[in-house]
Amino acid sequence: MSHKFILLLMVFSVQGLAIQTPVLTQAPDTKAPWIVRAYYKHKDQVQNLSSLADLWTINQQQHYAVLLIDNAQTFDKVKSLGLSIRIDNKLQQQYFRDLQKITSSNNKGSNVISGFSCYSTVEGSFIRMQDMVLSHPDLAEIVDIGDSWEKTINNLNGYDLKVLKITNQQIVEDKPKVFITSAIHAREYTTAELTTRFAEMLLAQYTVNADVKWMLDHQELHLLIQTNPDGRKKAETGILWRKNTNQAYCAPTSNNRGADLNRNYSYFWEAGNNQCSEVYPGPMAQSEPEIGAVITYLKQIYVDNRGDSLVEVVADDVPGVFLDIHSFSQLILWPWGLTSNPAPNVGQLAAFGRRVAFYNSYTPEPVSDLTIAKGGSIDTSYGELGVASLAFELGTAFFQDCATFESTILPTNLQALMYVNRVARKPYELPLGPDIENLQIVPNFILANQATTVTGIANDDRYNHSHGAQSFASVQNIDLFIDDLPWLGLNATSVNAADGTFDSSAETFTTNVDTTSLSVGQHTLYVVATDTDNKKGGVYAQFLHVVEGNTVGTISGRVTDAITGQVIDQSMLTFNNSSNRSDASGQYSLLAPVATDDLHVSANGYVNKIVPNLTVTQQQDLNQNIQLEPFCSIVEDDVENGNGMWTSTSNWAISTEKSSSPTHAWSDSPNANYGNNTNTSITSNDISIVGADSLQISFNHWCETESGFDFGHVEINFDNSLWQEILSCSGASSWKHEALTVAIPNNAKQLKLRFRLSSDGSLTDDGWYVDDVLLKVTGQPCRGVFDDMIFTNGFD
Repeated sequence: MSHKFILLLMVFSVQGLAIQTPVLTQAPDTKAPWIVRAYYKHKDQVQNLSSLADLWTINQQQHYAVLLIDNAQTFDKVKSLGLSIRIDNKLQQQYFRDLQKITSSNNKGSNVISGFSCYSTVEGSFIRMQDMVLSHPDLAEIVDIGDSWEKTINNLNGYDLKVLKITNQQIVEDKPKVFITSAIHAREYTTAELTTRFAEMLLAQYTVNADVKWMLDHQELHLLIQTNPDGRKKAETGILWRKNTNQAYCAPTSNNRGADLNRNYSYFWEAGNNQCSEVYPGPMAQSEPEIGAVITYLKQIYVDNRGDSLVEVVADDVPGVFLDIHSFSQLILWPWGLTSNPAPNVGQLAAFGRRVAFYNSYTPEPVSDLTIAKGGSIDTSYGELGVASLAFELGTAFFQDCATFESTILPTNLQALMYVNRVARKPYELPLGPDIENLQIVPNFILANQATTVTGIANDDRYNHSHGAQSFASVQNIDLFIDDLPWLGLNATSVNAADGTFDSSAETFTTNVDTTSLSVGQHTLYVVATDTDNKKGGVYAQFLHVVEGNTVGTISGRVTDAITGQVIDQSMLTFNNSSNRSDASGQYSLLAPVATDDLHVSANGYVNKIVPNLTVTQQQDLNQNIQLEPFCSIVEDDVENGNGMWTSTSNWAISTEKSSSPTHAWSDSPNANYGNNTNTSITSNDISIVGADSLQISFNHWCETESGFDFGHVEINFDNSLWQEILSCSGASSWKHEALTVAIPNNAKQLKLRFRLSSDGSLTDDGWYVDDVLLKVTGQPCRGVFDDMIFTNGFD
């Protein structure tokens, strides 16, 4: 029986899986399929794995490949390569839980995938695309670029291949183009949802987000959200379907039929013999109608800017980007995949990939670092046309859980996609220049001739260096443009570094804006920075609104500390997109558009506050004094002063081997790997939280364990009750900052915090380092702290 049949056709006991998964000397005696890790010593051992079994991902750092093996014969073939094989207990259990969730869900027949309500079906995707066109007819349209395989056989079956094209249709000019394909591999649920949500976000923010507006006014975005709709319909039923559904290959009714569309592209296509393989490339390049349609469309929207030679370099000023969105592995990839030799533009593509990976924290690398694969999408778009091309590998699973998608994958990758569009005019150049962080105009609603200030940070080192260091330079200058498009180079105003000198890779800037010539209405302020290598970075923008006093109201008052009553300077207040700060006396005055909305207030060191449902009317002042609850620290431990409040077990000790700051950190196994079957920890003393309203826990850690088998657990215990896990980590070989908000049970009086390492029975690693532990609370404990401060300063 094929491994792809759904759960109801299979007999499997999840409870029968052991927590420890030893190295297998022969095929397991449980019923197939088996999701395994195949550990390798040399990269060439995994090169042919995809032709033997369903290869899911490769972890280069820990030297293993994840495979789905569906019979003992395949197991023996994989084992014959000299690989050490273990069941991946976590993925194995998750696989069957996912299938059970799909088959038992009560939302069958709806426009979302059964058991995964955050993901649209093919039909649901098309409905959402049509809704976008109906809601934004001047910005969005649908282009039919061809048919899926099933529709080419029978027009009553299958699907149209629909591209959602987004741009301001009223502005006619030669626009840079970004073309994104997703769901080319049917089982990759997150991919189509990400691109759909990206389109919806852009259209929703067009009138309120200055960056979105200039991007859609002066660029084109093309989204093929469902690249493989026939295959996706199979995957929606819980089958781990990868290929299209072409019945000419393998067997007409086999769940292994079809061609791998990401091996069917034309550039250096390579034949394959096993039609039932998950990577069967088809009988010839572009044999599949889906890929024929994509390549035809690529050649329609992009100019050919590259010759045929493998070593020909693309010119720096070539516009446009092609992205192919996949899952899973948390990677950003660039060409080549067809050879281990670097692509001619490798320096620029690597900078582009590392800058994108800064936003989603994925590992950036060329495809060939994983495996050699020919006939791929980004090799073709770059190799044949010279288009700067990247692939995303989203998340940690094909059927990714909705909670992870919503909380992590979606927000970080929306930022990454925004960056891609930000540099699409010159993607071979702009990623080498400085980014702009925290660009703000305050106030951003002003009366005619009223002063306002632009602030931000120009940073040339916004790269992900986790897989090779990217060079960077110092910021050399920053230019401000008001209503003039920066790429035209007209009417730039130079902005000074806040400290008076450009001498660092990251420079804070602040400047007053001359508004005397600005008419009433909405204006766009653009900022671009250049580094000492004369490389300009991407364009960043904010709106500035000049309003007439008789058309708006005001909200005014004072912002103070809820405990001490002291005024709070530089708190940020926002109402209906209008923002301003409090001054040194705590006073603020906010020009507010006429509306009913919430007032949002924030300040460093305080809990954010929302004042709901304020109604602003024309020429009326609404007085709102604001009190913010301060956070206060109840634990601050940088591990520089001994064990202090901690009790350790086994080998845990303070070490100088690695530290976040300054020189010491806790380590589970100083100067050595941790052991097998480890369960050791450091535990805090009792920490009083009497009267606390909220709790924040932050720390830095380096969690270098065998990924998915050995874990660091952060646990909390209130009033000597059961331990609760609030975070776990595994397989992370870099420092990471965590900031956790933890709910406090009613009437809780104390807590303990524990960092615990657990390992299974084989394969170990360097271990877990913990540093800079900080606990903050609000409420009664802070009142005691601030009372002490008042008396210390002589007040009664």
